[in-house]
Amino acid sequence: MHYKRVVKIFTILLISLGIISLYIIKLNTIPTSVHGDEGETALQALKIVTRSVNIFGVGWFDLPILSFAPHALGMAIFGENAVGNRMGSVIFGLLTLPVFYLLLKLLFTPRIAFFATILLGTSHMWLALSRVGITYVQATFLALITLYFLFKAIKKEHMIYFFVAGCFMGLSLYSYYAVRIIPIMILPIFIHYVKKFSLNKVLNLFIFTLGVLVIFAPQGKFFLDHPETFFSRTKSVYIFSDSGRKWTNYQKSESEIIFEQTKKTFNIFAGDNSTQYGFKGQLIDYTTLVFLCLGLFYGAKRFFSFPYSFLFLWLFLAILGQIFTTVPTPIFLPRFVISLPVLFTFVALGIEMFIQHIKGKNNHRIIAASLIITMIGSNLYTYFFIYPNQVVGDLNARAATKISYYLQSLPPSTRIIFVTPYEGYSNFGTLRFLAPESNRTDLIFNNYSQNNTVLGSSIIRNKSSVYILYPQYYFKVDELKSIFPDGRIFDIKDINGSTQFFIFKTQTF
Repeated sequence: MHYKRVVKIFTILLISLGIISLYIIKLNTIPTSVHGDEGETALQALKIVTRSVNIFGVGWFDLPILSFAPHALGMAIFGENAVGNRMGSVIFGLLTLPVFYLLLKLLFTPRIAFFATILLGTSHMWLALSRVGITYVQATFLALITLYFLFKAIKKEHMIYFFVAGCFMGLSLYSYYAVRIIPIMILPIFIHYVKKFSLNKVLNLFIFTLGVLVIFAPQGKFFLDHPETFFSRTKSVYIFSDSGRKWTNYQKSESEIIFEQTKKTFNIFAGDNSTQYGFKGQLIDYTTLVFLCLGLFYGAKRFFSFPYSFLFLWLFLAILGQIFTTVPTPIFLPRFVISLPVLFTFVALGIEMFIQHIKGKNNHRIIAASLIITMIGSNLYTYFFIYPNQVVGDLNARAATKISYYLQSLPPSTRIIFVTPYEGYSNFGTLRFLAPESNRTDLIFNNYSQNNTVLGSSIIRNKSSVYILYPQYYFKVDELKSIFPDGRIFDIKDINGSTQFFIFKTQTF
């Protein structure tokens, strides 16, 4: 008995160390670039580090300031760089896994909980969102821990669990917008809970509500004082809003828009369109997809019993979120982050159904283990080998990351001029975060004609300058060479060898 316990503990430690290593290995180079939203997240977090912002308020994209606190802590410990910022996500990505296991162990069996947790933890989708320095995965962690203590409270009928669940519910409302489906998810649970009325149950719900109010009150007061900030982002991405129609360029009726969005939402072969991950391959491998279908079938047969009805409600709300919020084309993983756990719960249910079917046959454990290892291997290969070699995602972020590291090597007095067709490129979040001390300005051209405005007043002959030009403006290099004959020109290429920017140094320094 003692030997088995030691082996079990050793196995758990080994698996845990293996999982942790997946989240921190090459954290500075995968993702291969610092996305603009990562830069904005880090810049907001740095305001917390320097105490130059009220912790109860909203920041970038009207996200609650407190949602940036984990990234502030990461940079305070690991440095004000991409790794420090990303550690704020890594920590929550990892913490989510044991909470997910405990939740499913409470609802199902330890075996189902283990299958779902190991598959979520090694999923290329979850790895991607857990390793990018944006606030997404903390929402999933807070949602799961809220649900865990809530179900524990209902099972144990213990007041303290209701209060703790309420506190985490309040804390979750400080995080990424996707978490706002949680109140909708738990409403039918509460309705079912109080069907058999008792004063004790009413008191428990009061204690839960008290926990929510105690934690959320400071931020709630801010939203009451500034109501426009609570829905500003969700309104802007709603598919029928003016900004949503402009973003997707939809010129169709509402029914046609819903049809298009639904079709794209279920197209797992298109890949992620968030650009933070930008993986354009199949999001769910075929083996996982088979077990997902089996799990959905298994759950559908038990639809009217808990917790299967709850799982379907969770998945349904997530799908609605994809359909009714917009990007140029779904799938948009950041908005699905809150429901990746339920996806892998259904996969685990499918595996359990398969095991029950083959149980008693020779080598059934080896067959099941081989299938799980196949899924894990496919996802790890996708994230660590296929994705870094893809020329997808936000190309501006890829270029800006390389340019930022180059600007860091220049003397602080160097003047940096961006020659681009876009206003404000020099203010791109990646550049502001990675090269904060550089003296950057924009020189905007509206077209690529050689008769367009000359560089003119941007040229200061007695000052060291670097011109960063879009490839379309290469013809401007002749003008620069005529003024700075000792200048040097080189280019920044993407991994496919295409030029993203030309850089002209006015002199050697």
